[in-house]
Amino acid sequence: MYGSQAPFFLALLLMVGTYLGGTTGQVMDVQENVRGIGVQGISWASCPTGGGDASVSNLNLDGCSSAGCTLKLYQRYPGNFQMRLARSQNTTTTAFTASNGANSVSLIRDNMNGTVQPGINYTVNVPLFFDSRFANSRTNNSHRIQVEVLGFNNQRAVCKIFTVLLNSFRVKNGTTYNQNCDFNNEPCAFANSLCKSGSCKCNTNSVENNNHCKLKVDKACSYPGDCLKNAECKSGLCKCQNGYKPNEDNDKCSSCSPAISFSVLLLALQQLFVFTRK
Repeated sequence: MYGSQAPFFLALLLMVGTYLGGTTGQVMDVQENVRGIGVQGISWASCPTGGGDASVSNLNLDGCSSAGCTLKLYQRYPGNFQMRLARSQNTTTTAFTASNGANSVSLIRDNMNGTVQPGINYTVNVPLFFDSRFANSRTNNSHRIQVEVLGFNNQRAVCKIFTVLLNSFRVKNGTTYNQNCDFNNEPCAFANSLCKSGSCKCNTNSVENNNHCKLKVDKACSYPGDCLKNAECKSGLCKCQNGYKPNEDNDKCSSCSPAISFSVLLLALQQLFVFTRK
């Protein structure tokens, strides 16, 4: 199960403290940036069955300065890492898997767009998010996070693991938009939310849509339904669909069809009237 579901997180943990040379690569995803990306690299270990043949930097994970840090439910933690492949990959799959020993849950599974070339540093920014599947009565439940990057025919390029403690206990903090909540400035019990003045609202990276909090353009996403209206999740990033463009605040995707103002239309009608009188 790990082999098919753990790419994203294992890539985060491969090369602790190792310098990555080569040309700068493309950004695969963009951090959700709830509180700013962590600056301290987390040391991680190679998988017992092998760590792959790619070079990977330390994992930077918002809210964590070391493995074993405590995270919360329903809060998106931006993370990033660099990787440099040893061989070209036409198809590259990345995935996160969380395991508490008895159960394994797929957090993210995604495909990188295009061919990933060897000798180039690719920066991968990905969010770590624990939803209602992890809710229980324990406040420090240990989870092993496994990250893998798999190429053609499931060739393993990266396989890394690290441990987090999950504060899984959510006490009456609201399960729907506008519902009352008890803990201000804490996430409510649904994605992209925040308790504000005793009421569940959307956090700064999302916008309300039909009583759901949908991520804005250029925010890191995990699933197709994460993004706002007329947007979609592409390679871990919310982007406006074809034929739509974002506004200045990235909280709306509007049609690219040119809008004809009333003044322009009036001028055209005046010109037509003058022409017909001649």
